[in-house]
Amino acid sequence: MGTIDAKYDVAISTACPNLDNIVVDNVEVGQQCIDYLRKNNLGRARFICLDRLQARGLGAIQTPENVPRLFDLVTPRDPIFAPAFYSVMTDTLVAKDLTQANRIAYGAKRWRVVTLDGQLIDKSGTMAGGGQRVARGKMSSKQVAETTREAVVKFEADRDAQEANYLECQTELRGLQEKLRELRERIPELEVTMSKIQLEIQSGEKQVADSQRRVQELSVEHRPSAADNNRVSALEKQIVALNAELVKLKGETAGIEEEIKALQDKIMDVGGVKLRSQKAKVDGIREQIETLTEQHMQADIAKTKAEKTKIKVEKAFKESTAELEGVSNEMEGLEDLLKKQARTAEEFKARVEEAQEFLETKKEELSALKEELDKKKNEINSMRAREVCPFLSYMFLVVTH
Repeated sequence: MGTIDAKYDVAISTACPNLDNIVVDNVEVGQQCIDYLRKNNLGRARFICLDRLQARGLGAIQTPENVPRLFDLVTPRDPIFAPAFYSVMTDTLVAKDLTQANRIAYGAKRWRVVTLDGQLIDKSGTMAGGGQRVARGKMSSKQVAETTREAVVKFEADRDAQEANYLECQTELRGLQEKLRELRERIPELEVTMSKIQLEIQSGEKQVADSQRRVQELSVEHRPSAADNNRVSALEKQIVALNAELVKLKGETAGIEEEIKALQDKIMDVGGVKLRSQKAKVDGIREQIETLTEQHMQADIAKTKAEKTKIKVEKAFKESTAELEGVSNEMEGLEDLLKKQARTAEEFKARVEEAQEFLETKKEELSALKEELDKKKNEINSMRAREVCPFLSYMFLVVTH
């Protein structure tokens, strides 16, 4: 809304902190702005209503030592803004240094004076300034391009898009937070499940190790010796020779078997139905004998397998018994350790209670000391106030626009 030479940047930034106020045409516009801030929760702001300002003091005035008036150094973008600048600057003067400021401020007429380096003397005589941080940047030395209505429309569209995006992100955030809460609630259940799976894995690994060890033991037990290998080779050779001889005998006896079969047919024809019935009975008995023989062989195999299983189970029982004894011993040791830890915990609990009682006592002592310290500070401040000035008066002028 206005510019000032960069030379006076520190002076105007120090003397006019209200340059951040928002200028509006009238009270109605200001009220609309306040409603917008309240609706969108954008904080607080101060407004200057142009229709409530008086155009007084805008002309040139006579100043001590002809120092410039801060208001006269500002170039408004539009003359209509001049009363707004005067309302926050009034007749503040600008001095070169603090020496000149003291001469001007405490003359026949009291003036509000600010130096180029940011030292401020108020009409009441109070002085401000110094410090490590210097106020600057409240007003630029160059005009800022005026915002057009088209640019405002574009900014509003961008704002609406950003607000929609913000609401979408908030919705997504709430969904993610809800999902995160559900996952966090599932953590104990998953930890229990994980512990069970780990125990099952450990049990399975142990069973695999036992099975591998058993396979190795059985491999060692049933591994054939050199004599057995020689015996197997000799038997295989003998089987080959016998198979060759069997083929030869089958060839030689083929004709005899055919004659026998023919004779058996003739016998069956001569014997009639009775002989055939007896032959069927004999064949049935023979099949029963073969079935019973096979069942007997299977029973022998099952018996041998059961005996081996019995030996294995007895061995596993012995190992389990030994392991159970070890676990029992370990449990006894853990119970002893638990009792010892319980006693230690009781000792620590007693020490903690003692420490808490000691802390409460110290807190009470600290509170008493703090009250006494505050009392002493108040007495010292009262004494300093009586020493500095026997009479203090403050006058506040509040102008509501």
